Amino acid sequence: MVLDWRKDGKYILYLKQTGEQIWISGSLMALPLDGDRKPIPVVKTQFTQIGAAISPDGRWVAYSSNDSGGFQLYVQAFLGMGPQGRWQISDGSAYDIKNGAATGRNSISPARTER
Repeated sequence: MVLDWRKDGKYILYLKQTGEQIWISGSLMALPLDGDRKPIPVVKTQFTQIGAAISPDGRWVAYSSNDSGGFQLYVQAFLGMGPQGRWQISDGSAYDIKNGAATGRNSISPARTER
Protein backbone atom coordinates (compact mmCIF):
# COMPACT_ATOMS: atom_id res chain seq x y z
CA MET A 1 0.00 0.00 0.00
CA VAL A 2 1.55 3.31 -1.09
CA LEU A 3 1.53 5.86 1.74
CA ASP A 4 3.59 8.81 0.49
CA TRP A 5 6.35 9.87 -1.84
CA ARG A 6 9.36 12.10 -1.34
CA LYS A 7 8.75 15.47 -2.95
CA ASP A 8 11.91 15.26 -5.09
CA GLY A 9 10.42 12.14 -6.70
CA LYS A 10 13.30 9.86 -5.67
CA TYR A 11 11.38 7.51 -3.31
CA ILE A 12 7.93 6.07 -2.72
CA LEU A 13 7.05 5.12 0.87
CA TYR A 14 4.84 2.06 1.15
CA LEU A 15 3.70 -0.57 3.61
CA LYS A 16 4.79 -4.13 2.87
CA GLN A 17 1.62 -5.88 3.95
CA THR A 18 1.72 -9.02 6.09
CA GLY A 19 -2.02 -9.28 6.77
CA GLU A 20 -5.33 -8.74 5.03
CA GLN A 21 -7.22 -6.85 7.72
CA ILE A 22 -7.92 -3.09 7.64
CA TRP A 23 -5.24 -2.43 10.27
CA ILE A 24 -2.22 -3.81 8.49
CA SER A 25 0.87 -5.24 10.12
CA GLY A 26 4.03 -4.88 8.17
CA SER A 27 7.18 -2.99 7.45
CA LEU A 28 7.45 0.53 6.08
CA MET A 29 9.58 0.38 2.96
CA ALA A 30 11.08 2.91 0.55
CA LEU A 31 11.29 2.18 -3.16
CA PRO A 32 13.96 4.17 -5.03
CA LEU A 33 12.61 5.36 -8.38
CA ASP A 34 16.02 5.35 -10.04
CA GLY A 35 19.03 3.06 -9.88
CA ASP A 36 18.47 -0.61 -9.03
CA ARG A 37 14.98 0.00 -7.56
CA LYS A 38 15.48 -2.45 -4.70
CA PRO A 39 13.15 -1.82 -1.72
CA ILE A 40 14.83 -0.40 1.39
CA PRO A 41 13.44 -1.07 4.89
CA VAL A 42 12.52 2.14 6.73
CA VAL A 43 10.70 0.66 9.76
CA LYS A 44 10.56 -3.09 10.40
CA THR A 45 7.98 -4.16 12.95
CA GLN A 46 5.55 -6.95 13.76
CA PHE A 47 3.06 -4.38 15.05
CA THR A 48 0.24 -2.54 13.29
CA GLN A 49 0.92 0.58 11.26
CA ILE A 50 -1.90 2.93 10.27
CA GLY A 51 0.00 5.39 8.17
CA ALA A 52 3.18 7.25 7.44
CA ALA A 53 4.33 10.48 5.85
CA ILE A 54 7.67 11.86 4.68
CA SER A 55 8.53 15.40 5.82
CA PRO A 56 8.49 18.15 3.17
CA ASP A 57 12.32 18.32 3.22
CA GLY A 58 12.53 14.53 2.74
CA ARG A 59 14.74 13.95 5.79
CA TRP A 60 12.16 12.56 8.26
CA VAL A 61 9.35 10.04 8.36
CA ALA A 62 6.42 10.10 10.79
CA TYR A 63 4.39 6.97 11.37
CA SER A 64 1.76 5.62 13.74
CA SER A 65 2.29 2.26 15.42
CA ASN A 66 0.84 0.31 18.31
CA ASP A 67 4.11 -1.30 19.42
CA SER A 68 3.84 0.41 22.82
CA GLY A 69 0.36 -1.05 23.43
CA GLY A 70 -1.67 1.85 22.02
CA PHE A 71 -1.27 3.85 18.84
CA GLN A 72 1.44 6.48 19.13
CA LEU A 73 3.07 8.80 16.62
CA TYR A 74 6.80 8.36 16.04
CA VAL A 75 9.37 10.30 14.02
CA GLN A 76 12.73 9.09 12.78
CA ALA A 77 15.28 10.03 10.13
CA PHE A 78 14.33 8.84 6.65
CA LEU A 79 16.91 6.34 5.34
CA GLY A 80 19.64 7.43 7.74
CA MET A 81 19.50 11.12 6.75
CA GLY A 82 19.80 12.25 10.35
CA PRO A 83 20.36 11.00 13.88
CA GLN A 84 19.77 7.34 14.71
CA GLY A 85 16.72 6.30 16.75
CA ARG A 86 13.10 7.32 16.85
CA TRP A 87 11.11 9.74 18.96
CA GLN A 88 7.56 9.34 20.24
CA ILE A 89 5.86 12.68 19.67
CA SER A 90 2.35 11.83 20.88
CA ASP A 91 1.28 11.91 24.51
CA GLY A 92 -1.00 8.94 24.94
CA SER A 93 -3.59 10.00 22.36
CA ALA A 94 -4.05 8.04 19.16
CA TYR A 95 -2.98 9.74 15.96
CA ASP A 96 -3.84 9.10 12.35
CA ILE A 97 -1.62 10.16 9.50
CA LYS A 98 -4.01 10.85 6.69
CA ASN A 99 -3.06 11.10 3.04
CA GLY A 100 -5.14 13.82 1.39
CA ALA A 101 -6.29 12.16 -1.82
CA ALA A 102 -7.70 15.34 -3.35
CA THR A 103 -4.71 17.56 -2.60
CA GLY A 104 -1.87 15.07 -2.63
CA ARG A 105 -0.72 16.59 0.66
CA ASN A 106 -0.28 14.85 3.99
CA SER A 107 -1.62 15.99 7.32
CA ILE A 108 -1.21 14.65 10.81
CA SER A 109 -4.47 14.89 12.73
CA PRO A 110 -4.87 14.16 16.44
CA ALA A 111 -7.71 11.80 17.30
CA ARG A 112 -8.75 11.46 20.95
CA THR A 113 -9.17 7.98 22.31
CA GLU A 114 -11.79 7.02 24.84
CA ARG A 115 -10.42 5.53 28.06
